[in-house]
Amino acid sequence: MLQQLVLESRAPTEEERRLLACWPGRGATPELFDEDDARYADERAQLKALWTDGEWAAARRTVLNAHYTSRDFAHGIWEALAESGVTTGEVLEPGSGSGIFIGTAPAGVHMVGVEVDPTTARISQLVYPQAQIRIESFADTQLTGDGFDAVVGNVPFSNATLYDPAYNIEKLSMHNHFIVKSLAMTKPGGIVAVLTSRFTLDSKDDAARQRMAELGEFLGAVRLPAGAHDDVAGTDAVTDLVMFRRHLPGENTQSRTDRLTSSDRLIDGNTVRVSDYIYANPAQVVGTLASRQGRFGFEPTVPPPDGGHDAIAAAFRAAAIDVATRARRAGRGWAAEGQIVTDRPPARIAQKPGGVVGSLLVDAMGQIVAQGINGRVEVRLPAAVSGELRKLIGLRDAAVTVLEAESRSSHDGDLLAELRATLNTSYDDYVRAHGPINRVETRGTGQFDDDGEEIVRRKYPRALLELRRDPHFAVVAALEIFDEDSGRARKADIFTKRVIGYVDEVTRVDSPEDAVAVSMDREGRVSVPLVAELLGVDEAAAVALVTPFTFPDPAKHGQLVPVAEYLSGDVRARARLVREELADDPTLVRNLAALEAVIPPELGPEDIDVKPSASWVPEKTSHQNLQQSRPMSSTSSCPRRSVLCRSSSRMRPQSMPIPSRSRSACPMA
Repeated sequence: MLQQLVLESRAPTEEERRLLACWPGRGATPELFDEDDARYADERAQLKALWTDGEWAAARRTVLNAHYTSRDFAHGIWEALAESGVTTGEVLEPGSGSGIFIGTAPAGVHMVGVEVDPTTARISQLVYPQAQIRIESFADTQLTGDGFDAVVGNVPFSNATLYDPAYNIEKLSMHNHFIVKSLAMTKPGGIVAVLTSRFTLDSKDDAARQRMAELGEFLGAVRLPAGAHDDVAGTDAVTDLVMFRRHLPGENTQSRTDRLTSSDRLIDGNTVRVSDYIYANPAQVVGTLASRQGRFGFEPTVPPPDGGHDAIAAAFRAAAIDVATRARRAGRGWAAEGQIVTDRPPARIAQKPGGVVGSLLVDAMGQIVAQGINGRVEVRLPAAVSGELRKLIGLRDAAVTVLEAESRSSHDGDLLAELRATLNTSYDDYVRAHGPINRVETRGTGQFDDDGEEIVRRKYPRALLELRRDPHFAVVAALEIFDEDSGRARKADIFTKRVIGYVDEVTRVDSPEDAVAVSMDREGRVSVPLVAELLGVDEAAAVALVTPFTFPDPAKHGQLVPVAEYLSGDVRARARLVREELADDPTLVRNLAALEAVIPPELGPEDIDVKPSASWVPEKTSHQNLQQSRPMSSTSSCPRRSVLCRSSSRMRPQSMPIPSRSRSACPMA
């Protein structure tokens, strides 16, 4: 039906719209995309005939997350939002799927849905033409207006980490990333009400919940039983409705994390990790908390209560409205009118080309410039050379972007596929116009080496030679594997597969020593805020904890320095400085004691051996020693004919003049 409407370029009839609205997504049918599963070979062939390769690939990528929501649950969440005060305004649905929440929204609400699967997105756009559907990964979504009055939906559940340098610098799992980004895009006073995996509230690691608490106040949650989504989504995952209100300007966020903790609890005789809020509020559980054997031990669950889906939906609706009612009565209802989002996070691109000295880039006027120490400098080249160099700079940008994306996420999703496609297109265009990047002309010089082989001169493209000044030149040169004998090149692995392994960024450590090591690795210094974050304490406590492993350096205005760094190098100079500062800062007595313990003993003149030619000996000192020694006569038999033979193995310090020698004797003798 979708393909027919697209080919005919028309809107669906009411009957066709009802048919399209039945689209349940593919989350319940992963076998359909398993090439080794022969049961669905005919259906698989039909779909491949209807879809383009890109649509088929997109479907396969999203099948694990395409679990949509029952309309009954969607109605219940909308009623809770209405109780909070949300009846009009701009409302976002991240991961909008087939548009269940769009179709159940109140008349006064304008919906903006974000859906990565093109087939599902087009279906929902045809079914709900009044809404705005953005066909993109939510990781790529940027806030362009004043922010949203509310966010509603069912976020995708996955442990994968999406590359989102603006909104996911913490590298959270997908469901937590969606909630944090939704909060960041919501106006102060706005409401976020989404279904998520139980792991958002139950997990031992509270980094994601702390980030949520920084952005919004936790209003409450409702836990659904296992199998609640089985009819529509084909999954028995235990899920929670979580509700937040975005903090108003000036609100204190530090005291509101106590409701977002989790603890080990004894349930059915088994120890399981569960949300303290869920455990303390059994009325917010549709059913009864229990435990079951999971993949990694016992885990909390909620068996389906009696009464079937209708009873579950009714209990869920009542519990959701109760959360909203209690929040509104406490003065924490919707209050986003007139507010705008002001704390928009900047993107963090670690290897952004053009950001370091020597980088080549193309300015707004199309001119090639180089980044210098004091600004950008124009690079003047012949037109033919500059045209090719612009393409090489474009290749550099595309390649670095792919590498950056690989380093930031373990998830090979749509964004990375698009970046690789851009890199392939840029490379193919360049090769068609100019040939391989590493092409080289060889010419004989007419000269021959000792073995009789002619010496050959290599001539590389002028544009490639100009690119050598760029710090990322090696990335461009490595894009192809070039055979100089045949003149042929083939693409490197970066065009088709991952070449950089993703390493999880450490977000929590158990010891202050580890916190210092992580801080030095990440920032090159002991960052007190980062150490406090890693240890889960405030900054004052962090300083106290790392004291045994650091010293405050007076030369760096009290900046903490690791013990190994502080007690090495010019420790005498450090000790002199500490003695000078000790009167004003008695706490430096620890520094002085440690420095004096590692200062080596003083050397006497007889312990110092110096070569006269040593580069570190000051010129003035050399002249003083030479003046105190008896010069050789011009008729000296020394073969070096120098005032002081440089081959002399040692030179005494200034206090011990070189003894006179026979004028006829050479010191080498």
